[in-house]
Parts: sequence; C-alpha cells; structure tokens
Amino acid sequence: MSNYEQAAGLLKGLMGSLMSQDNEVRSQAEASLNGEWRDGQPQTLLGSLAFLVHRDGEAQARAFAAVLLRRIAFQHVTATDSKEDERTVWSAVPTGVHQAVKAELLGALKDETERSTRHKLCDTIAEVSNHEGEGEWPELLGALYACAQDGNAQLRESAYRVFSSCSYLLEAQSAAAVCGAFGGALQDADASVRQAALQAAVAYIVGVNEKQRGALAGMVGPMLGVLEPLLQGGDEAGLTEALSALVEAAEEAPKLFRAVLGDLVAFATAIGKNSELESATRQAAMELLVTLAEAAPGMCRKNTQFCQAVVPVCLEMLSSIEDDEAWHTAETLDDAGNDEDHVFGEQTLDRLANALGGKQLLPVAFNYIPQMLAAPGWSQRHAALMAISSIGE
Repeated sequence: MSNYEQAAGLLKGLMGSLMSQDNEVRSQAEASLNGEWRDGQPQTLLGSLAFLVHRDGEAQARAFAAVLLRRIAFQHVTATDSKEDERTVWSAVPTGVHQAVKAELLGALKDETERSTRHKLCDTIAEVSNHEGEGEWPELLGALYACAQDGNAQLRESAYRVFSSCSYLLEAQSAAAVCGAFGGALQDADASVRQAALQAAVAYIVGVNEKQRGALAGMVGPMLGVLEPLLQGGDEAGLTEALSALVEAAEEAPKLFRAVLGDLVAFATAIGKNSELESATRQAAMELLVTLAEAAPGMCRKNTQFCQAVVPVCLEMLSSIEDDEAWHTAETLDDAGNDEDHVFGEQTLDRLANALGGKQLLPVAFNYIPQMLAAPGWSQRHAALMAISSIGE
C-alpha cells in the first residue's frame, strides 16, 4: 500500500466531515485540512487527493476530491512574513508530486464513468494545465487527442471541455488540422460533444491571432449548426449557453460571420420573436446580432435584411411592457428590473442606432411606428415613443 493510499483513507474521513451539516464539525474539519494537511503535509495532501480522484469507489468522493485538489493546489501560502514570498501550494511541493498528481488525473480521465464527476475532473485538469504552462505537461495533449477520437462520447466531450479552458494547447497545431477536428466534433452524434466542441471552438478563435483567424471562417457554419438541434430538442438552457458563447466569438472575430450572416439573422430573429421561449434565450439570440452590429457595422449595413429583420423584433420586445404596481414605488430604474424584455428592447435599439446610425434604423422603424402610435393599447404607444427617442438620440 502506497503512502498516498494510506493517507487517502484518513483524508476521505475528513472529507465526510467537511460536508457535514453541523457547523462545528465542518469548522473543525476545515481547520484540520488547512493546518494539519495543507500547511503540515502538502505533498501528502495533493497526492492523496489525486489518488481519491482516480481510485475511490464512490463518485461523490471522487468529485469532491477533484474540487478540493483544484482549490487547495493553487491557494497562496506565505513562507515568510514577506508578502513577496507568496507562492502556491502547488509550487511549494517537489516536481515528483506534480508528476504523481498528473498521472492520476490522466488515469481518471480515461476511467471515470460518472458524467458530473467527469466535468469536475476536467475542470481540475484544465486548472493544473493552465498553472503548469505550455510544454510542462506534454502527456496531456496526446491524452486529449485520444479522448477526442474515442468511441465513448463522454471521453470525446471531456477532451473538448478541457480544450475550451486550455485553447493554447491547440494554437501550435495547423489551422487545417484544428478545423478538421472541430468539423467532426461539431457534427458529432452526441449533443453534449457538439456543445463542448462549440465552447472549445469559440475559445480557440478568441485565443489565436488575426492572421490565424483568417483560416477559420469554415468553422463558423458548423458552429451555427449546433444551434438548430438544441432549439428543436427543447434544450433552452443549452441553446442559451451556445448563443452566449457565440457572442464572445462575434465580439472578437465578427468578420468570420460574413458568409453566414443572412442565415444567422433569420435564425436569431426567429428566436427573438418566439414568445414561447424564455426571455434569456430570446435576449441571447438578439445579443448575438447586436454584438455583430457593434463589432462590424459595415458588414451589417451591407446586409440589406439586417435592419429589416432586427428592428421589428426590438420593437416587439419594447412593446412587451406591462403595468406593474411596483413601478409606483420603485425609487430607481434598477428597481423595475433591467433584465425584462422591454428594457432589453429599448437598450438594443439604442445600441443599434449608435452602431449603424439612425439613418439606417429610422426608415425601417417608421414602417411600424405610426401604427403603433395609433394602437389602442398604451404599451404599443409607449414603445413607439421610446423607439423614436432611442433612435433619435
């Protein structure tokens, strides 16, 4: 029995106390973890946690050990009274411990079968890789490539989950090879793999330089292809997450969307005006379009359908305002809830007008504003006045 294995048994008992509902028991366990283990025997602590991550028979214990390992390894400790001497627990232990921990993590990456535990494991692997730096964990890239090509969908998802947090691992590879790998993953039969690949693709696009991005336009179509199955499958949480990720790509590399802009406008505005969807989903779709307008206004002006499609959705959102007793007692505008559709619609029109110019928006808006001003419902009249104000300003 190894030293790590012996200590792991004691540490697992302490972990049980750390999860106790009794505040006194939990406080004593935290004091023991920080004093006796982290400060007194950091090498044994890290090695034993890694042992539990890979080899414990209970998924909950493996997951908790992964979380503790990530939290403790990169805590700052002070060797002396000087703040200049601060360093992490990880940097304070010998490289032999690093190697042992990384070996157990890669073993767990191959063997773990419980999905939520795998997610925590991948987050820990990514954290270790980010702190180690490029080239300090050469075995990791090979292990991730093997996972990405494995027949097990959980392994494929895990590879791209790590890549999404460690995109620099791919930056030294040729753009053609990376595009080919992502092209397959973005069309994977498993939805979780597609979503993880989308997150990783966005991280990769954001991480590379302008010159490298020029070769990546072919990735954007498959990236957008992830969205439709999420919508059709009713996975709004996944759809909102995917749209939010694309917002980051649009902000950093808007010109990559040039060839797919027409299709994206049609898809996103269809979501934006679908009242059966959650506000967060609708707003994420419109946020993607507004971000493109702000990041590449010339590209969006040249698309004749952009304003024609986007402005009516913004006006519809702006018209969704309802009378609320809370308004009469709200002390500030923030109290009214700035995440509501009508507030988002107003802000979106304002941002579009700033990005594209009032001359672009006003002719389109006035196809709708006169009839809104004549509408019997006060919310539409209010929305029309607010639209004029936002665009004219």
